[in-house]
Amino acid sequence: MNVRDAIARRRTPQRFEPDGLLLSREAIEALILEACQAPSEDDLQPWRFLVVRDRARRETLYECAFRDPRVREAAAVIVVCGDSRAWENARSLLGGRIRDGLMTEDEARAMEAAWRDLYEGRPWERALLALRGPCFVAMNLILLATERGIATAPIFRFDEAALRGNFHISDSLIPVMLVCLGLPSTRHPPRPDPPRLTASDVIRHEDMETLEF
Repeated sequence: MNVRDAIARRRTPQRFEPDGLLLSREAIEALILEACQAPSEDDLQPWRFLVVRDRARRETLYECAFRDPRVREAAAVIVVCGDSRAWENARSLLGGRIRDGLMTEDEARAMEAAWRDLYEGRPWERALLALRGPCFVAMNLILLATERGIATAPIFRFDEAALRGNFHISDSLIPVMLVCLGLPSTRHPPRPDPPRLTASDVIRHEDMETLEF
């Protein structure tokens, strides 16, 4: 299956078969790490993941997600989070670049200073850092799961305060979405694809100056 096939075949299931798929810790970790080959600002890799497999903990997560039944039925749920302060802990990444001869110590210090200027005291920039990269990883994750025959359901509606409190998510992390993994229910087939917007709806070229964007 190529990328085009995965995009075409991906469907968000309405429901999962309860206990219909067994995913090991190792299989989920391998899937996530492969998905993490995604781009991010200055390669800061501002993504963190909470994997929820235990039935009782999924029940708690089910309540946090406004009782979406897919959370309860899934083989596992990955809480995708973004680290709004990833730049503060990136010295180890810079150290690796120095060891590999990709930058000098002076260049690393200049990079750290540039990050401080960009993110310190600028909550909007930190929020963008925590949102953009994790969304790339989540899409990679969904397509890789599709390639492996695993259905995925991204969930965007959840009680953030309840999620943070029940799963001890620090203030520096922003929960971006839940990604449920499982076997789709044969009793609840995916809904038909909604009409997709056309090129004229979503694309403007630079020579179309008379059109409002």
